[in-house]
Amino acid sequence: MRKKALSIKLLGGVLLSLLLGISNAESATVYVPDDYSTIQGAVDTANPGDMVIVRAGSHILGTLNVPEGVTLKLEPGVLVKFYDNYSRMEVQGTLKAIGTENEKIIFTSLSDNPYPGSWDQIYFSQTSTDSELDNVIVQYGGGGYGTPCSPDMAGIWVEQSSIILKNSIVEKNQYNGLSLVNSSSLIDNVQFLDNTVCWGTAGPGQHRYGGSSLAISGGNPVIQNSIFKRNVIGLYIGNKALPEIKNNIFEENEKAVYLIDGSPYFAGNQALNNEINGVFVRAEINQDTVWEADLPYIISSSLSVFPDVVFTIKPGVVVKFYDNYSRIDVQGTLKAIGTENEKIIFTSFNENPYPGSWDQIYFSETSKDSELDSVVIQYGGGGYGTPCSPDMAGIWVEQSSIILKNSIVEKNQYNGLSLVNSSSLIDNVQFLDNPACQIDRFSYGGNGVQVSSGSPTIRNCAFKGNVCGVRVAVESEGNIYLRRSNKT
Repeated sequence: MRKKALSIKLLGGVLLSLLLGISNAESATVYVPDDYSTIQGAVDTANPGDMVIVRAGSHILGTLNVPEGVTLKLEPGVLVKFYDNYSRMEVQGTLKAIGTENEKIIFTSLSDNPYPGSWDQIYFSQTSTDSELDNVIVQYGGGGYGTPCSPDMAGIWVEQSSIILKNSIVEKNQYNGLSLVNSSSLIDNVQFLDNTVCWGTAGPGQHRYGGSSLAISGGNPVIQNSIFKRNVIGLYIGNKALPEIKNNIFEENEKAVYLIDGSPYFAGNQALNNEINGVFVRAEINQDTVWEADLPYIISSSLSVFPDVVFTIKPGVVVKFYDNYSRIDVQGTLKAIGTENEKIIFTSFNENPYPGSWDQIYFSETSKDSELDSVVIQYGGGGYGTPCSPDMAGIWVEQSSIILKNSIVEKNQYNGLSLVNSSSLIDNVQFLDNPACQIDRFSYGGNGVQVSSGSPTIRNCAFKGNVCGVRVAVESEGNIYLRRSNKT
């Protein structure tokens, strides 16, 4: 009877365990090379919850997949060598590569003569969690297979997941050093060095692709305390990304920062000896956007502010226009409100600027509620098309209205400010040295303000050194109170 009761009790326990989903199996920890001679062998037999720990030493990899739920931990001093340009590590689970200052973990090429693109990449998929790389070196990646110079080439690629990368070096990778796609990763105290373009042959001749040491596409990562040096592009930002970029140094790159699409927060950054020392902007403002005072913004072509979008520029910001075709086209709202001690500057990128070095700030008929306060607008009035066209001006307001006050409009070609069918308020503005446009021996424009129809209010303003202070068309109405003008 006792044996029968015991059997029934054991059977009941087994059934209860099955019903509750309780397994007697425990997570395993295995070591390389103690338990397995290769990383591949250990990972291939791992189950969810298992950890594979790799001892210091040299290890050669082809393609390694770390499954979801499995943790691969590399101890300080591990050297991972990838066999060829198709070799890669795909992390669907967790990678813990935590070295020390004196014993870094190195990911590199097996080749005796490595080059950028000698192996593929370390890839973190959307199922990857809690991965951390500290005191590592990632070098000579960015190879791969498929389309030549594919935009998914990088030494490290993080997609719809996040990692911590700190106290590390990412160097000599092809296309991109690190790519973050819809990621909220933390990048802290990392050196991005000598990451190169991929040379492709689509069409006639050779073409450059990539070259960003760090490319951000969407997401809201934090990039801080890092150095970007001798890359083609230090930092690339696109796909409506909202990163925080703090206390970094950009040095000896072609472009320090390249902004395609997004609203990054900048603070405490430095740009030294780059070909373009600032944020090179080739973008559209299609969402509410704020520019903080930090590195100068350099507008490469036409920056469009979409209807019903608010573009805010904070005190102390410097906006530089790359060439005489560069402009801001405001179809929505521009709020550029500086202070007496921190004016907002709109000027030329040219080291030796001249009137007409850039095009203009244009406010279209859909623009509304725009305000410029304590700004300086200088060296505009360029453009393209007919030489000395009457639509040249530093600011052009057409069938809409703005508030412009406590500001300086100076050294703009043809007109400092043009108001076309506008009821703008212009208050306490200095219009200084806005010259005419010259063709041969003929002169055109040279007005501080030109009013063509509408009913603006111009008050408490100073006009000095212009050909004409204010030029008013016959059909214009409104209130114009001139404080002083040396030529009218």
